[in-house]
Amino acid sequence: MKYNALWPELTMISCWADAASKQPAQELGNNFPRTIIAPKGIIATEGILSFPLLGYNGSALAVCSHFYEFVPRDDPGKVLSACQLEKNQQYSVLLTTGGGLYRYKLYDVIKVKGMLNECPLLEFIAKEDHIVDIYGEKLNENFVTDIFEGLFNTLEQKPYLMLLAPDGYKQVINYTLFIAGGGRISYKKLLDFKDMLESELQKNMHYKYCRRLEQLQSVEICWLKGAQEKIMERYLGIYHAAGQKTGNIKMHYLTARNDLRKNFAEFIILDTVV
Repeated sequence: MKYNALWPELTMISCWADAASKQPAQELGNNFPRTIIAPKGIIATEGILSFPLLGYNGSALAVCSHFYEFVPRDDPGKVLSACQLEKNQQYSVLLTTGGGLYRYKLYDVIKVKGMLNECPLLEFIAKEDHIVDIYGEKLNENFVTDIFEGLFNTLEQKPYLMLLAPDGYKQVINYTLFIAGGGRISYKKLLDFKDMLESELQKNMHYKYCRRLEQLQSVEICWLKGAQEKIMERYLGIYHAAGQKTGNIKMHYLTARNDLRKNFAEFIILDTVV
């Protein structure tokens, strides 16, 4: 359904459009083909990091708002200024504000998409401190995001929901990837996808060690089918039940919730086995 018929004068929608919100933002654009989808940029409670510029790949660093320092993800011993950033590299952000907040670590991982004159254009990648740790596996969202970005290429189209979660309402025995969307996929291809995912997860030494100790079994995949509106309504309902307001709920690739199988039960059409 094209919703411009309901709001014919709607010219712009501002929304999150990076990381796990990227695909839902594209879906939103498909439903509003005559409306501009404007990414919000990167905004933290402590300060503004970047703001959107329509027509550019990435949001512009708010160089007049605060003082920023950047720690390269591949060289955490360095601290760089904005003029030292390089295209396609990832960084953690330190924020110093005029209000007295000094070298505050935002735990935001950003990627430099390019430069506008000398101003970096940024993309939000993941929260550095978003970690799920049941048995010591220490999975963080940045690591999972990198895996998913690579695995997307093996699917016919990008799913609108990919969520990795510890599985087991009373006792967690493995992680499960819940997928909705992504086009048709054969059972064999799904098993191959599962094997690739498990191989990538084991590049995390802590996860691999938990597998070796048999604290965790191999990752599983649950394919969800149903009206997108219904599945996303259920996704929002999970967090509403936990006390979150709709405006505070964001899309993630990783969650610590271990009750997703129970919550998505009516939508599960294909469930891989170990």
